Amino acid sequence: MAVPLSCRSLLLAFLAASTAAAAQTVPDEDQRRSLIADAEAARDAGLHEQAVAHALRAGQLRWTPSLHMLVAEEFIALQRGAEALEHATRCFVTAEADPGVRNRARIIAACRAIIDLVEPQVGRLRLLLPDSPPAGLRLRVNGLELPRARWRDAVPVMSGAAVIEADGEGVAVFRTTVQVFAGAESELRMRFTEPPPPPPIAVDAGVRPPAPTSSSPR
Repeated sequence: MAVPLSCRSLLLAFLAASTAAAAQTVPDEDQRRSLIADAEAARDAGLHEQAVAHALRAGQLRWTPSLHMLVAEEFIALQRGAEALEHATRCFVTAEADPGVRNRARIIAACRAIIDLVEPQVGRLRLLLPDSPPAGLRLRVNGLELPRARWRDAVPVMSGAAVIEADGEGVAVFRTTVQVFAGAESELRMRFTEPPPPPPIAVDAGVRPPAPTSSSPR
């Protein structure tokens, strides 16, 4: 079964950026293997947050389908379905594209199973931003920062009430919710204002400067 087009479209920019990065840098494989070993040890101990943290650091060096699978499985354990779907889709697409992947059939089957489990529970959220958003803007969806490169994407979000927050230098703090429905795309138009000016400095009315003294003429 092919991955839904909505999932494939999420990967286009990511795969292009990953290819360019791989051409420019040589990953530290020893460090990467150590991080993966730490992630697997944390997973086996039931420390899923730690497992994700180690695995994501390993992915910053080099991603493989099996590493995406590990991250997807850990996000499932943490009940973070949208992130599990994203990594499972990357796992599935990259494994299908590379016949040389070790344990390819098992990896494809595992990631396909995660996609089939989570996809029916996920909707898409698109934030409609001004043409020139504030330079210091930060956006979060359900508590997770949304990278600038994905601000205009329809990002996967678990169905239900999604919490959108914005802040940053020169931006008034903004927080709202939007209802996201499984299999549908929701939109939220974002408008930003500058934060209010700081209050004036209070002066104690009971304190008065000393009166000037005058000297008698001689």
